[in-house]
Amino acid sequence: GAIGAVVEGVGAEIFMGLVNLGDVSKDSNVIHGAVSNERAWILNVIKASLSTDSNPYRPRLAFFQSHVLGLARKCDSGSAGDNLTAVEASIQRSRVIDLWCLFPSFCL
Repeated sequence: GAIGAVVEGVGAEIFMGLVNLGDVSKDSNVIHGAVSNERAWILNVIKASLSTDSNPYRPRLAFFQSHVLGLARKCDSGSAGDNLTAVEASIQRSRVIDLWCLFPSFCL
């Protein structure tokens, strides 16, 4: 799709630096800084674009540590929040896994 072409064109690192994956709403039930429900699908697009051998823009491990790991930590801490249902907590835990699934691509 179009988003995948953009990720491949500029690289995952630049894309993730420009596109806010977090939720910026004022809702008190939202885990601020974690990956929003509306943008979670972008993680799969990023993963798919990183898996292509033709991508000349390999992301740096330091970017994973400074950016992706921070998102994973916020999702993880959010999953333990008292204001979430069991389903919402499970969704946040699955986001942690989705973010960690990007890790191998940062190690090439």
